[in-house]
Amino acid sequence: MIAQLLLFAQAGTAATAAPSCRREEGRFVYFGPARDCKPWLAPRRHSGVWLYEFEGSRFVEGARTLAEALAEPPYGARVKWFSFDVRSRLAAGCRPVLGQAYLIEFMGRDAAPLPAGEHGIGGGFGHMGMWSGEVLLDDVTKVRGLGPLPGMQVRPAGAMPTCTSSG
Repeated sequence: MIAQLLLFAQAGTAATAAPSCRREEGRFVYFGPARDCKPWLAPRRHSGVWLYEFEGSRFVEGARTLAEALAEPPYGARVKWFSFDVRSRLAAGCRPVLGQAYLIEFMGRDAAPLPAGEHGIGGGFGHMGMWSGEVLLDDVTKVRGLGPLPGMQVRPAGAMPTCTSSG
């Protein structure tokens, strides 16, 4: 570590602090940005249905319709936690709307499997660690709104239009 700092100083470049990947405040544990704090597999093309819910962001790999996605058990093998962050490139002019479902194609990466014993209640991924896998969005290729999710109030009102990314 000291050698790295000396190299940065010699190059005239200030060392940047690593992201805070875990912090505890009382009974709560907060984890840092997923992209920087988790191991990820190589990027690949993904296609399926994204269900954007309150305290849920499910991606059903290979699903083509809302009915097909909803038929999957919420924590089933085809269902992963869908993550995006400030470095994810969403399609131009499109903003996700809570309570909606989307048919989506994108480049993204799967989280590396967790070591044995670190799975928590569920699979260890997503809200409350309930999903067996996680996928992180890098760049949207295509996205089309499929409509509101049953029993969810859409926030804000409106739907995401069909659009493609510029990248």
